[in-house]
Amino acid sequence: MLSTRLPAQVAQLVEQWTENPFSPPDASKAATKFWKRIDRSGGPNACWPWIAKLNEAGYPSHRKHRDVLALKLGRPIAPGMHTLHSCDNPRCCNPAHLSEGTVHDNNDDRCARGRSIRGERHPKAKLTEAQAAQIKFKEFPPAWKVAKKYGVHRGTVTQIWLGYIWRHLAADRSAP
Repeated sequence: MLSTRLPAQVAQLVEQWTENPFSPPDASKAATKFWKRIDRSGGPNACWPWIAKLNEAGYPSHRKHRDVLALKLGRPIAPGMHTLHSCDNPRCCNPAHLSEGTVHDNNDDRCARGRSIRGERHPKAKLTEAQAAQIKFKEFPPAWKVAKKYGVHRGTVTQIWLGYIWRHLAADRSAP
């Protein structure tokens, strides 16, 4: 029997899981109700969106994609692990698009796909890419004078110089 970390409904689904992960398990009311909330009409390679309630972040309520991954793995998701989507669709519940990974894996994936909000795309950014590059490569101490010039805190200037923020800027010294 599976760990008590999985809801009884999911444990029942796992027990009924067939060798073909793209066809729903047979029979029970819980399984039928669960699979009715996933649109599998696109076929085995398409995203299977959760069509029932979503949470405020746009993910299936009660983390149903995690339940599907547990079905795929045949075991509960390991403690501290997360469900990663290869399709970048938070609603997707297709087992072929889901894998288990760490927060670090998920962050690396986000950055590799250009989905991270950094630099001037960040809603709280006070500097443009050009201004940050100017500070990083062309401005020199004291930090308080540079900060005053750009309308930011001196700690922000120091963090840019040390590479704690705006670290994605090219190390090209020919910046504006």
